[in-house]
Amino acid sequence: MTRYILTKQPPIDKITVLDEPLKSLLSPIRQFMTKIEWLDWEENFVADHTADVLDGSLTIDAAGQIRRNFSMTVSNSSGLYVPNGARTSMGVKVRIKRGLLMANGGSVWWNRGVFALSDPSSVHSGADKTVEISGLDKWALLDGSLGGTLTNTTVIPKGTNIAEAIRAVAEDAGETKFAFDVCTVVTPYTVTKEPGESRADLIEELALIPSWDIYYDVDGYLRFTSLIDPLQKQVVADLSAQGEYRKCYVSSEYNPEWSRIKNYWKVIGYSDPDTGIIYDGVAQNNNLQSPTNTAVPPAGIGIKADVLTDDNLTTDSLCEQRAGYEL
Repeated sequence: MTRYILTKQPPIDKITVLDEPLKSLLSPIRQFMTKIEWLDWEENFVADHTADVLDGSLTIDAAGQIRRNFSMTVSNSSGLYVPNGARTSMGVKVRIKRGLLMANGGSVWWNRGVFALSDPSSVHSGADKTVEISGLDKWALLDGSLGGTLTNTTVIPKGTNIAEAIRAVAEDAGETKFAFDVCTVVTPYTVTKEPGESRADLIEELALIPSWDIYYDVDGYLRFTSLIDPLQKQVVADLSAQGEYRKCYVSSEYNPEWSRIKNYWKVIGYSDPDTGIIYDGVAQNNNLQSPTNTAVPPAGIGIKADVLTDDNLTTDSLCEQRAGYEL
C-alpha cells in the first residue's frame, strides 16, 4: 500500500533556476506538485481547483479491487462545494495528478487516478469554512459502494467470450473506457447472478475463469489483462548508484509478512457425481533462484501450502490456471 500527501504547487520564485538547462528528470533541484482537476460524469475537464485544497492524502493498494482512494480538506469560503453542491454532487468526478517542477522551469505530470466522489461533509465554525471530500476509484461504481447493484437476474450463457461478457456488464453500468488484452477464453458454464448482487461480483467471477486481472488504471480505464510473470518484467527505472533515475528516488518501505507466503497452491474444482471425477490442479514455486521456493532450507523455505475449492472449475486445466493465479 502506498500513501501520498497532497500538496499544492509552490510559487515559481521559490525554485532556484540554473543557468544551464538540465535533463528533465535528472534535475538535482526539483519540487513535487499535485494537481486536482474536477471532471464531469463523462470525464471531460471542468476546472482546476488545486488552489482550494488545504490538506489531503492519496492511498494506493494494489491488493484491493478498489485500488485507489483519496481524502482532502478544501476551503469553502466561496460556497463552491456546499451547500449548492456545484463540485460535490454525484454527477462529478475528480482526477488527481502528480508532477515535478524542475530547476530549468520545465514540468512533467502523470495521472494518479480518476475518482467518483463519496460522502462530502462540511464544517462551518466561525471563520472556518471547509469541506471534507473523499473519493474512490471507479470500481466503486460497480461493487455496490456507489452503484452497480443488480436489480434483475443476469445470465451469461456457456460459451460466451469472457472479455465480451465483462465489457457488456460494465457498459450496461455506463462505462465507456476499456483497455482489454485479447482474450479467447469462453465461459465453461452458465454464470448467473441474482438481484442484490453486484456487477463487480459478476465481473470478478468471469475474470477468475482464465485467471486474469481486472481493475481500473490511473487514467480511469477498466483493464482486463493476463498476469505477467514477475521474473519476466522489464526494469522500469534503475535506481542503483549508476542508474539514470537515481535522483528521482524519494523513499521506500519493506514490510514482509512471512506468515502470508504460500509457495504451493492446490485448487480443487468440480466433483462430477456421475463419473466420480474430481478436477484439480497444482501450482508451485520451484524456481531455485527465488528465495521463497519450495526447496528444503537453506536452498528454499520448504512447502508453504494452501488449498482452495471452487466448484465452478470444470476441468483440470482451469484448476491449474486458477492455482497459478493464486500463486
